[in-house]
Amino acid sequence: MTEHREGQRTWSYATDTGIIFVLSGGLIAIGKVGHHPELLSVTRAASLDALKLDDPSHGWEDRLDVQYSIERQTFAIDSLRRTDRPDAIG
Repeated sequence: MTEHREGQRTWSYATDTGIIFVLSGGLIAIGKVGHHPELLSVTRAASLDALKLDDPSHGWEDRLDVQYSIERQTFAIDSLRRTDRPDAIG
């Protein structure tokens, strides 16, 4: 999530919001409903392309001089073990 004031980025916030389990019959995604509440959503889909995830609610509304944007990245957990990544765990 990033806040923009008068066209300039003022801050960014990055967090894990969920996990997707790929199973033989499709996949299941478990994710946070928002950044503050401790609620989870569970979504089932036939494939990653068919998966529809809502952006987590953040409780802030755009105003004339302030806008908020949300970007989501999806990656395989085993990719974190690659040593060429700055956030590698292995």
